Amino acid sequence: MKIFQQITLATIVFFVFFAWGQEQSEDVLVKALQDEMQRTLSELKDEEESSGEIYFVSYRVVDTRYVSNNYELGGAVATTRGGNRMLEVDLRVGSYEVDQSNFMGRGVSNSPFSSPLPLEDDYDEIRRVAWRVTDEVFKSRINAYAQKQTALANQTSAEERDPDFTKEEAFEYRSEHKFDDDQLASFAATGKDLSALFKGAADIYSSRVTTTAANRRSVFLNSEGTFVDLEEQKCEILTTASTQNENGQELRDFRAHIAIDCSELPDAKTMKSDVQGMISSLQAMRLASELEEVYFGPIMFEGQAAAQFLKTYLISKLSTSRPPLTANPGQFRPDRNSFMDRIGARIASRQINVVNDPTLTEYEGRRLIGSYPVDLEGVPPQRTLLVEQGRLQTMLTTRTPVDDFRNSNGSTRWISGFSGGAGVPGNVLIEPEDGLSAEDMKEELWQLLDDFNVDFGVVVRQISSPSAITGSARGLASVMEAYKIYPDGREEMLAPVEILDITDRTLRDIVAVSEEVTQFDTTHYNRTGMNSIPVSIVAPSFIIEELGVRKVQGSGSLPPVVPHPYAEAPTFEDSEGSSF
Repeated sequence: MKIFQQITLATIVFFVFFAWGQEQSEDVLVKALQDEMQRTLSELKDEEESSGEIYFVSYRVVDTRYVSNNYELGGAVATTRGGNRMLEVDLRVGSYEVDQSNFMGRGVSNSPFSSPLPLEDDYDEIRRVAWRVTDEVFKSRINAYAQKQTALANQTSAEERDPDFTKEEAFEYRSEHKFDDDQLASFAATGKDLSALFKGAADIYSSRVTTTAANRRSVFLNSEGTFVDLEEQKCEILTTASTQNENGQELRDFRAHIAIDCSELPDAKTMKSDVQGMISSLQAMRLASELEEVYFGPIMFEGQAAAQFLKTYLISKLSTSRPPLTANPGQFRPDRNSFMDRIGARIASRQINVVNDPTLTEYEGRRLIGSYPVDLEGVPPQRTLLVEQGRLQTMLTTRTPVDDFRNSNGSTRWISGFSGGAGVPGNVLIEPEDGLSAEDMKEELWQLLDDFNVDFGVVVRQISSPSAITGSARGLASVMEAYKIYPDGREEMLAPVEILDITDRTLRDIVAVSEEVTQFDTTHYNRTGMNSIPVSIVAPSFIIEELGVRKVQGSGSLPPVVPHPYAEAPTFEDSEGSSF
């Protein structure tokens, strides 16, 4: 059965309305933005000579069409479809060396200002909206610049400050591929079918399948000469489910199928097999035995769990951050990323190499979802060697310079309120050095069990939910699918456990990595929906020499008193001779 079905007539009519404006004249939008930008640069000035002049302007128009559906037990519970066209305006006053950014003051925001635009390409109305928002941004930036100048004058430190904005070459990109809006709702039937699989699982207490699809056209231009016209698509089918064991502990699991082209989603048979596997895993978890004592010894992370662990405790720390200047020295401000002070130092095992390469489109024949041609600041991405033999080489950088990181490597995929662009990985390849075969990995584990004089090891294969690993200050990580593994090959599933004392040193204690790697498609910060940022991670399994593991602390809520209705034979039969 094909995933893509015929879209309903109502949905076609809806999306024709959104597409109509683009079909009339795509140049109208660009022409209106260019003309208003030119007027801004030549005429928009403040009466105060000391207030700073505009040196940079950017306009971005994001035109989005989306469909989202929620299904439970084979039935639709919510459907949302819509679209909008938003204008984002950014503006800088001062110079590349010192402008209003990288500063926290009263009423100061470093984020672009936004406003809805008409869906039709109305030249006059587009210019009117751009004019109004640009004026608002300008007044805000002038205020921020004045406050920042005062804060700089009151500084007692004689340290040289980093420039506020990098100079980058102008770049032009135009998408050749256009995505069909008809495709957006066409795989919804698959979500309905996946949710129906839970009808036969009375011991799974709640479940939901959410299908989300969005087409997005982004037009970006700035005063440096950069121009981008980018067409994107993202489709996601997220299946979540939960149940409880006899002690009331909540057991959760998920399966996410994500594509940056709806036609590249797995076929329905593959997705059904994945979800059925999740159901079986949850059912087994309900009967799993608890870890009686705290375990200290070697732990093996396999497949997806290895990628999830490295995402949280390594990949998420490889982006530069610049704490902003504050008007009040005692004012709260975001912390500096400590990894920026460790360039050249060993942060992981010598067997670990990390490359971020958004320019790749596939790995060993499989599509990578973290590919993109240009970042949000109009800079093309680069292949970047981040870690070599465990030593940190560089970071993901944006147009916000800090320390020796003076140029962007095209990693801005998210705009933050404090410091503007934030580096987010695309396709992360964690390449093993001297990787071992599956058999040799087990032999290494058996040897470690002997060294630590323990009867069994622990292998982790699945993190329970997209947000289960949080990297909390306590150094805890909640794990759902973990097993005791014995030298004779026996395995026993464990009830939920948490891993103790995870620190920045933990990755240096990796003693073995596999030669085989697993691709894990995920999103930045584990967000879901049309605004999530796709990321692909290719990672090996690995063994950490020693970590602590204990059963999850605290008691759960009481299990349901009365069994799930599906656990009982129906009292109503929809057939001849039906009975009550």
